[in-house]
Amino acid sequence: MNDAERGGRFGVTAVIAAAVAVSLLLLLGVVLYDILTDRAASYLLRDATSVGGVLPEAGAVSEFGIGVWTVSAAVCAFTGALLFRCRDRDWSVFFWVTSALLAWFALDDQYQVHETLVRKYLGIGGSVYIVVYGVAILAWLWIFRRRLVDGWQILAAALAALFVSVMSDFVTDRAYEGESDGSLLTISADSMGIVEDYAKLLGILLWATFLVRLAYRRSAERVIQQPESPK
Repeated sequence: MNDAERGGRFGVTAVIAAAVAVSLLLLLGVVLYDILTDRAASYLLRDATSVGGVLPEAGAVSEFGIGVWTVSAAVCAFTGALLFRCRDRDWSVFFWVTSALLAWFALDDQYQVHETLVRKYLGIGGSVYIVVYGVAILAWLWIFRRRLVDGWQILAAALAALFVSVMSDFVTDRAYEGESDGSLLTISADSMGIVEDYAKLLGILLWATFLVRLAYRRSAERVIQQPESPK
């Protein structure tokens, strides 16, 4: 057996072992949840729509947005690894950092971190968390500003849409905390919620498009169009 065969088999074994390890850790968490709370273990294993007893299409658009966050994060992570192998370290760092940022956005959306968990366990209003997000995005823009030039109009449109969503969220957040009725400029709280969700979805789609386009173009420059080394 040559080194390539050993490395290939070890790679497959490592992937299987990692998947088993992660699944066992999650199973352990489910068992501990069952022991420490008065809820059944299936509470964490079933779909949220079935647990809540609502129609299966409930939250479908929101779940779509979460999926776009997740896919974008995966694309950026893969592109970062690809460019790292091509010794393009600066771009690989950019895509890895961006992947981590998008993965956190997906987790926040999926588990309602700033809407529910932060309020419940830390006693911090969602508006404070929005400020933290704003600082993180501004830092990302400043640090990687030279890598965001290609197609910057798409990114600008995405951030504008997300800004509208954040402002709408801020208004509804104040209503949640009892400081207002959630209306703005004669727009009802329910309508503000629709504006928030639509603007957020548009921002997610535009940002994802910008990053996937950038990942493809950079990969094409470094990999697809890279001349083959002489044999």
